[in-house]
Amino acid sequence: RDQKPFDALTQEMIPRWREQLANSPLKIWCCASSTGQEPLSIIMSILEHDGRENSFDLEATDISAQALAKASSGLYTSLDVQRGLPGELLTKYFESASDNRWQAKSELLSKVKYSFFNLFTGNYIPNKYHIIFCRNVLIYQNQENKRKILEQLQLSLKPGGFLVLGAGESLVGMNIDLTQENLANCMVFVKK
Repeated sequence: RDQKPFDALTQEMIPRWREQLANSPLKIWCCASSTGQEPLSIIMSILEHDGRENSFDLEATDISAQALAKASSGLYTSLDVQRGLPGELLTKYFESASDNRWQAKSELLSKVKYSFFNLFTGNYIPNKYHIIFCRNVLIYQNQENKRKILEQLQLSLKPGGFLVLGAGESLVGMNIDLTQENLANCMVFVKK
């Protein structure tokens, strides 16, 4: 529904990393991925604009087993797919299924690895990711929990890595070592 983060991904973030990575895959983490629309949108954006199918590794995590099961199935209602997905991408990456539902094609689903992760107790790996999407999670947290999550996400970013938060989320009041940048009209945070 909000195209700006995906424009920032394809127009700004990926080109910056491509210069440095050469043929190495871009490591992307979509934490709190819920039922999978965001990771699939990331994949479609990359495939449509970058064209290199093996140029990225995408991990998508969530705390809800039910959300992860739906995400892994790739099966969505018509209402799910009509919330911001252009018709040409729907017909290119999904197939019509029974009961007025849509099934993500296997080529799309095979490009994401879904797994369980708790943002409070999970084992964060330092300097692992070039890009982290953590949208619309922090708005539900108090200041202390928000700080804990942001510290760990910052730790997991590679130097120069990007953190994408939701449009209503910021680092105001946080002492986190990330700088704010406007990329393709989307506010993102960069690890120094």
